[in-house]
Amino acid sequence: MRLFSRAKEVVPLWVRTRLVYGASRPDRDLYKHLRGKRKIVVALAADYPNLGDIAITHAHTEFVRACLPGWEIVDFPCAATYLQLKALKRVCTPDDIITITGGGNMGDAYASIEDARRFLISRFPRNRVVSFPQTADFADTATGRRELRRSQRAYGRHRNLHLFARERVSFELMQRYFPGVRVDLVPDTVLSMPVCSGGAPREGVLVCLRSDCESALGVGGRADLLADLAERIPGIRMTDTVLARTDRLSLDERSRELEALLATFQAAEAVVTDRLHGMILAAITGTPCVVMQSSNHKIAATHRAWLAGNPAIALLEDHSAASVLAALEQVCTHAPSGTGDLGLSGAFEPLRHAVTGGLR
Repeated sequence: MRLFSRAKEVVPLWVRTRLVYGASRPDRDLYKHLRGKRKIVVALAADYPNLGDIAITHAHTEFVRACLPGWEIVDFPCAATYLQLKALKRVCTPDDIITITGGGNMGDAYASIEDARRFLISRFPRNRVVSFPQTADFADTATGRRELRRSQRAYGRHRNLHLFARERVSFELMQRYFPGVRVDLVPDTVLSMPVCSGGAPREGVLVCLRSDCESALGVGGRADLLADLAERIPGIRMTDTVLARTDRLSLDERSRELEALLATFQAAEAVVTDRLHGMILAAITGTPCVVMQSSNHKIAATHRAWLAGNPAIALLEDHSAASVLAALEQVCTHAPSGTGDLGLSGAFEPLRHAVTGGLR
């Protein structure tokens, strides 16, 4: 084990993953039922316990299904990237469409997913490849610059690649980072889902705070804020968009967990969060929301681009309990909304066009 751990430290990630791919013995029958059919591949589908990313994958799947009804949709999860790609490629033709799920992982902070995206793009040089809306964030460090150079090479070599940013900061970064690649701006894919507030009575305030490297609160600040809110708000409830498990989720498990999380949001009178998809799930469930900025630009930029006109969502730069309570009082003057949409359908038109390419 010590030798294996040492090898992981010394051998670069991209070398290890290519070795895994080269040595892989995929299930040759896994995708044989798709041979000869028109296919849309949903690659890097979230099969890990992050419900924000699972929501993205769900919305992505429904989006492409609506774009090209009658086409076969292939759920190709992250865990299959290097182990089953040979089996998938056996049944794919240049006419099939490769789509890659969006999120906040284009950069060096989640290097394994960025490496997988580069790998997939390079393995389908003759296909149309559509990378769904992302936040881009390559750090100005030796590691960040190295990962950016690798992505620039991989993206720049593909002749039919479409990149989408989900907010303007990332849009401008992608345009600068990847000249010659088509880049467009559309909302986060989850914002394409219809608003559905649920029929059950709402009760209490739901708090959804992160505890990872993207938190701007820190461990102490998070604990202090929770204690202050619990003292002043009766019946406060806690949730998270990351499950307390480390294994991979099946399609059925993903659906059940996402439905349960949506029901939790639908049952709340208001939400306090510093997670991007805490804000977005509040929006699509019609729940008033107070959202605090995280350590990067994605929440503020997403709010500014797509949700700033929603009076039931308040963005705070101040993380104090007093500011949160004042903002809660303000957003709760707006009753939870019912069914409908967020008025963003037209904003997704560039993505629809990239997926269909004139096909139906």
